[in-house]
Amino acid sequence: TEDMTITALCESGKEIKIFEKGEWIEIANVRDNYMRKRIHKFQKALAKKIRVNVFSTWGDKSARIMEIRASMDI
Repeated sequence: TEDMTITALCESGKEIKIFEKGEWIEIANVRDNYMRKRIHKFQKALAKKIRVNVFSTWGDKSARIMEIRASMDI
């Protein structure tokens, strides 16, 4: 099982956007996150860029994102 322990470095709030057809489109907006590993599913899109804006943590001044993956489930 995944370790679900909240640490001060964990983000508690974020938004995820993709850059598609010349504009940023929000695909996820998360509040009160307590999970260290989070999988976000969204509709298929052809995006050139991904942006993650973290706007809160569980106490630290900064958040750490260790990995981002983008793939299509077939």
